[in-house]
Amino acid sequence: MKKTLVEDNFKWWLENGYISDKIQDHLTHGSAINYVNGIKSLNRKLRLTGSGIFDVEDIEELNSLSVKVENVIEWRKDEQSHFEAYKKFRLNAVNFSNKRVGNKIFRQADVHKRQLVEISAINVTDEYFTTHGYSVISVERDNVGWDLEASKEHETLFLEVKGLSGPTLAIELSPNEYRESINKINYRLCVVTCTLSDPKLYIFQFDKEIKKWKTELDKVLAIEEVKGARLRLE
Repeated sequence: MKKTLVEDNFKWWLENGYISDKIQDHLTHGSAINYVNGIKSLNRKLRLTGSGIFDVEDIEELNSLSVKVENVIEWRKDEQSHFEAYKKFRLNAVNFSNKRVGNKIFRQADVHKRQLVEISAINVTDEYFTTHGYSVISVERDNVGWDLEASKEHETLFLEVKGLSGPTLAIELSPNEYRESINKINYRLCVVTCTLSDPKLYIFQFDKEIKKWKTELDKVLAIEEVKGARLRLE
């Protein structure tokens, strides 16, 4: 069965948005994959067509499907917890879609698209450095100012990854990311454009002499520093 975009969304949510009752934290990458495989196992046992449970978006339909899941012959207890997590994933997407920020209402499709852009950018960057002999690990949860660490022999690169759905290369860095980016020689800014159609990776290194980011082909990123503010009621 071909992997679906919903599977990637579900796995991303398990690693970044879901809080397990058992460990009181997000799932590891390996555990998230086990949850996805658990849903696939239920699909086979329920003899569902297409992508099975991954095709079901309606919460009421998922609740109705719960009865079938509970009555599956030879179902494993962890598969039922995988199914309950998927229900939370779908409910979370619906609740998020109804939130209003300023004058904009975020739709479910927007949330999924942003997640897919991030996933694609990470995967493209990981694959590039892996094929060039680096061992790559994720430090996305550690709040260190970059997403991946790529090591080869005596060198370790700190990779901040940014994904863009379109071809225009314009990004923002958080204060922590910006601070780390200009202070570490081994820091690389990896920007992936057209992530969902024809991904293209740009790798920038900060040049302290010209105080700009540039690639090996001398593509340059201009920097515009902005300041924020913290506000409270008097």
